[in-house]
Amino acid sequence: MLSLVVAVVMLAGQAQAEERISRQAVTCRAGTTCIQLTNCPRLLSFLNFPTPQNIQILRNNFCGFSGRIPSVIRLGEHNLVTEEDCTTTGSTQRCAPPVQSFTPEQIIRHPDFDRRSSVSDDIALIRLDRAATFSTYVQPICIPPAGFDISTFLGGREVTVAGWGSTERGPDTQVLQKVLIPFVGKEECNPHYDNSLVNEQICFGGSGQRDACFGDSGGPVFATALGTGRFSLLAVVSFGQPSCGVPGVPAVYTDVASYRTWIVNNLRP
Repeated sequence: MLSLVVAVVMLAGQAQAEERISRQAVTCRAGTTCIQLTNCPRLLSFLNFPTPQNIQILRNNFCGFSGRIPSVIRLGEHNLVTEEDCTTTGSTQRCAPPVQSFTPEQIIRHPDFDRRSSVSDDIALIRLDRAATFSTYVQPICIPPAGFDISTFLGGREVTVAGWGSTERGPDTQVLQKVLIPFVGKEECNPHYDNSLVNEQICFGGSGQRDACFGDSGGPVFATALGTGRFSLLAVVSFGQPSCGVPGVPAVYTDVASYRTWIVNNLRP
């Protein structure tokens, strides 16, 4: 079983609807590679930064693992608590599974990423010191297959983006936010960024105040496949304009499908 994490090491923002992300059963079809999605209201964060030494998974983490590629994670600004996460109804108390703590064994930056010259290839992999234990809150998500076309996959539907970034109520929140945003074609998005976008970048948003924002960097964009309900990780938050939630102005994300080969080539038992 692998302990490799697809890390969303990104530079910009995301999210606004304080809702729970619901999980659906996931079994990736032949030809797809799986990561994991959780049924939790937070993304997995690093406990320490800027050189993280420990990772923790709580019930509240939006994280996930499979036997092949465990998890989408975010290099986070938030420390995580370690006490039990419980809900009390009347005299009954229900608690989440115990915290899972990890140490990053290896951080694999994309070889073409250069912070000084561009924000393309804005993605990294993090190999954990061991595989995570699957549970109700640690479940799989699919990486798009070869030849993936996002317009066909979505069929006009919106995607979900999630994170702890700024909202209309102020700076970064301690409660995970999520919001639905539309896919925006490159021909519409590119002019907002001096026609500088590359093939590995993709755009979402522009529908009023529903947007990614500062502090959402590295958060996931995901949607379910029509007819199957399987979640797919479509993109991760990269960057946007100085102001969030401007009508008609989408943000830029890293297109996960473009990095499928690189991700798979970096897997090992």
